[in-house]
Amino acid sequence: MDKTANVRAIFLGPLGVGKSHLAVALAYEALQMRYTVYFVTAHDLVQSLQLAHQNHTIK
Repeated sequence: MDKTANVRAIFLGPLGVGKSHLAVALAYEALQMRYTVYFVTAHDLVQSLQLAHQNHTIK
């Protein structure tokens, strides 16, 4: 895979099925291959977006 490509993944499913575990495992493997990884929970993402919207800093 081209390391300059932007790849995104969203894992959806009920509580306790291993979404975070899978995301962390994939992130770990990507880091081992020297990719840059950003991990955020849905809760934290929504909070960041709400704050940016309130501050009129959302792009």
